[in-house]
Amino acid sequence: MQRVIPIQAGGRPMSDETSALSQERVLAITSSSQWPRNLDHEIEAIAAAGLSRKATYEGFRAVAVRMQSAIEPNSACEGRGCSACCHISVAMSDVEAEVLGAKLGASPRRKVAQERREDVVDEWFGVPCTFLRQGACSIYDSRPIACVLNHSLGPDPSMCSTDIAPDESCVPRMNLIGFWVQYNAALRPKGWGDIRRFFPREVVATMPKRRA
Repeated sequence: MQRVIPIQAGGRPMSDETSALSQERVLAITSSSQWPRNLDHEIEAIAAAGLSRKATYEGFRAVAVRMQSAIEPNSACEGRGCSACCHISVAMSDVEAEVLGAKLGASPRRKVAQERREDVVDEWFGVPCTFLRQGACSIYDSRPIACVLNHSLGPDPSMCSTDIAPDESCVPRMNLIGFWVQYNAALRPKGWGDIRRFFPREVVATMPKRRA
């Protein structure tokens, strides 16, 4: 896996101060006792274990949750009430959609996935996730891996606001492309889609009531 460095999401270049802060935060994250010491080895072992697709997915998600526990204390995010990232595109594989649907008691819409994660464009910018309830995620403990690993390394969450156009925003994040490459190679998804396509409001409405 390539060296973990901060990358920019958005159009405005990072200032020197933001770049320096995000570099400091990456160092703190990867030095944390919560960060997997042998990340490459762990995800390679999951991929090589010959598990079912569901079990392989759960293995990757468990690693992502451990990574998140190191990232969150060193990010600008404000916890479950901070919902700016619930108003942007959330890419998920068909495998993850099936696993999430089974947990929630709802069948995801089929034939909505695109071939590559990169093809899930940000067409949902400013549109709330169908699982957002009163500013909080109603499936927080089961949220997609993309949500688990999405944190701003900037000085504060202000640039995450969707009141700011994407080409005016600058949100430094962890560069975790190596994780996603291994995920793709291990799971071989048939396709990717935004969470709102797999779980539109009419599908979410069929789910059992859940507490946020």
